[in-house]
Amino acid sequence: MLELHHVSKSFGKTQAVQNVSLELPQGEIIGLFGENGAGKTTLMKCILGLLPHEGTVTLDGEEISHKNIAKLSFATCEHSFFPRLSADAHRDFYAEHFPAFRRKRYDSLMDFFELPHNKALRQLSNGQKNQFEVILALSQGADYILMDEPFAGNDMFNREDFYKVLLGILEDHETVLLSTHLLEEVASFISRTVLLRQGSIIGDMSTEAMDEKGISLTDYVKEIYHYQRDRVRRILEEQDDAIRVAIIGKPNVGKSSLVNRIAGEQRVIVSNVAGTTRDAIDVYLNIGGYPVIFTDTAGLHSTEEQIEKKGIEIAYEKAEDADLIVALIDGKNPNVEQFEKLSTSCKNKIIYVVNKSDILSQEQCYSFIEKGFMVISAKQKSGINSLINKVNNRIASEFTGNSSALITRQRYREVLNDVFKNLNDFNLNKSIELAAEDIRLAARNIGKITGRIEVDEILDKIFGSFCIGK
Repeated sequence: MLELHHVSKSFGKTQAVQNVSLELPQGEIIGLFGENGAGKTTLMKCILGLLPHEGTVTLDGEEISHKNIAKLSFATCEHSFFPRLSADAHRDFYAEHFPAFRRKRYDSLMDFFELPHNKALRQLSNGQKNQFEVILALSQGADYILMDEPFAGNDMFNREDFYKVLLGILEDHETVLLSTHLLEEVASFISRTVLLRQGSIIGDMSTEAMDEKGISLTDYVKEIYHYQRDRVRRILEEQDDAIRVAIIGKPNVGKSSLVNRIAGEQRVIVSNVAGTTRDAIDVYLNIGGYPVIFTDTAGLHSTEEQIEKKGIEIAYEKAEDADLIVALIDGKNPNVEQFEKLSTSCKNKIIYVVNKSDILSQEQCYSFIEKGFMVISAKQKSGINSLINKVNNRIASEFTGNSSALITRQRYREVLNDVFKNLNDFNLNKSIELAAEDIRLAARNIGKITGRIEVDEILDKIFGSFCIGK
């Protein structure tokens, strides 16, 4: 058994690992998780004796030394191999220095990863280097295999296949201590989770215990870390430059369901009863790196009920003020009359979306697509990613100009449109007075955003190189 007793490590005034005590029996795959800077890498290096530390680390009751260090191996994304040597040169070196070296496992993993045998490792890609690092750690013949972010630089398919291979080749006496941020990918095969925060263990639970509690690995990590589920919303709420997307449509067309699907979790109440949403509900999200506020609105319909009427008024106001509008249509009742009020003023910012494709025929879906409508099913999650991409592309093309900076305030966009118009009107073929006036107007409009601009100085720069006749 590998045992840690009150292990601590500091770098100057920074406490990287603090009073860690841990028992790692043989035959387990243990996940060592924590945020960046939690102390995972430092703890592994302390176990291996690569860093001096306080406390003790013992293997089967004996401290780690040259006598038993071969029972520990290490795969690190920092790489521990000799970059000028080839893979096969490493194979020969390991076979000479580690009596339990597993040649057959080495050859199988080299074939699996399709790595070159005789090329200097420094010539490999970063992903290939990480793969070879793992091969050496698994082939050394160690009882305890420590892996620190071993899958960095590997694509998803390579990782998925490797997980299967790992489970297939490990023997009962081999233990893996795995540090990674890919929680969801490894959740299915780790047997225990150890959580670090600021160098201390804050959680230690077996997968079996999580199953009994009915929680996932991600849920457990969030619970122990006191994850604030509304942290993204609170940050976006503080921004005054978020893109606003209003979702409008008749009652029970699926607006609230769509908002929840885009958010990836339930943010607003969904009911079969028409008119559940009577007010405007904002949901703050990050779409493709852009801060976006999706607004779920009251269903548009004729009513004499005063609260509903007020909700419908607010829905139209939100649509008018929005940067983009998702006009949601029931595929079984594709009526767009409720959007006529917006057609004139908001025509260019409406994205027409037909919902409930799950109850439509293929021919009906194609018919809507030919008319320029997007077709989705909020119930079946079909087409949601396409809609998100559509919104993202509209943001990128309409609100960022030629740079990545968002131009989100309506007033700024209106002013900049005036600037472009003034500059397009500028022409030296017209009289000098009119050309100068175009520049003055453009400069004054820019000044509305940035502050005062000296118009005369700009005119001197522009006309200074021209010979102006009488």
